[in-house]
Amino acid sequence: AFLLLNSFACAQKAAPALKPSGDTHIAIPSSAFGKEYLLSTSVIPQAGAATGTGLAGRIVIFEAYENEVDLYESTRGQVVTDDLPARRLLATFPVISKSGNETVIDFNQGMRRLLFQGWYSVSKRFDSGVFERTAELPQARVFGVESKDGRLVVRQTVQARNRARDQNRETRLELRYFISPYVESDFEAKEMNPAETRYARFWETQPQLEISSGRQTVKMGRFDDSKPIVFHYSANTPEAYQDAVKEGILYWNRAFGKDIVEAEKAPDGVTAPDAQYNVVQWVPWDNAGFAYADILLDPRTGEAMHGQAFMTSVFGISGKARARALIRAMTDIVKEAEESEDDDSDDDESNHLFFGFHSACSIDPVEFAKQLSAGLEELLADPELTDEAVLKLSQDYVREVVAHEVGHV
Repeated sequence: AFLLLNSFACAQKAAPALKPSGDTHIAIPSSAFGKEYLLSTSVIPQAGAATGTGLAGRIVIFEAYENEVDLYESTRGQVVTDDLPARRLLATFPVISKSGNETVIDFNQGMRRLLFQGWYSVSKRFDSGVFERTAELPQARVFGVESKDGRLVVRQTVQARNRARDQNRETRLELRYFISPYVESDFEAKEMNPAETRYARFWETQPQLEISSGRQTVKMGRFDDSKPIVFHYSANTPEAYQDAVKEGILYWNRAFGKDIVEAEKAPDGVTAPDAQYNVVQWVPWDNAGFAYADILLDPRTGEAMHGQAFMTSVFGISGKARARALIRAMTDIVKEAEESEDDDSDDDESNHLFFGFHSACSIDPVEFAKQLSAGLEELLADPELTDEAVLKLSQDYVREVVAHEVGHV
């Protein structure tokens, strides 16, 4: 009876899901105020390819006032004692309407700053400034609000300005916010054992402070392996490469020694990042020269909430004609890089976000172009080479790269 009553009490305390109000506003249930929510954000450039980069997850709390609602970040992990009161204000939203059981806010008017810290740590040392760097959003428009399995998804198109990098530049972005009730789960947070880093490494959360001791900690980014980890390959994956992508995902069952990873085709219209799916996203971009992994983490435990791998079509060399076209594209990349060596301009493609983001497992695109073109030229020098052989080799290439990126996730 005690366990039953205790479970009921815990259920009563759980934060309710936020709800859409029309197409652009958010309805906050009255019982939501003062409760914790997980706020995750993906930044999606609107030039080149609209792929995403996750930001550091934040545990946030909504507080109601007469005509406004404040959004505060939880101080847990940010301060060394709860004895001294602290409040970390992130945003203030104007109230659109209020009833007995909910308050409707204008999310767009409140979110006019982008807190742009990346999702993984590059240092084990806590730095409060890491969590406080912002970019201005001179123009912004929320164009979509929807609920998916209790997680609210807010899509905002913005102009973003980073005063530290280029004051006259305004980058066009989509900001995709994922907001869900935060639940303290049984997931065991772990720290990386320094003695093991010579053999393997994990992506880690941003450093936080322990209460009283002030010890600085980072948690390994990991999925909950007590249930299947399902990856969906995007519906636009070419048919000739679907099996290769699927097998690249399932490769990791060998590492686990059991069937823990599953691969399925994503429904039409689902693209990364998505609130419900871990997605291997095929990106039609023949001269991209990269693929990369991205994850949204629970900042307290390191649990991976959902992740994605962006797989560009440069690896899908379907025949000899395409191989020749790729050689020309890679040669152009190398030539352009050589011509701009003395150019101090900040406008290169790799820096389009200009916020100092670093993708997981980034490579030198020029070196990649040199190596790929050299390999293709050697391949095409074989007079007996067939289109079928090129396709099989490229399927193996895709299989390898997908396994690599899914391994990061």
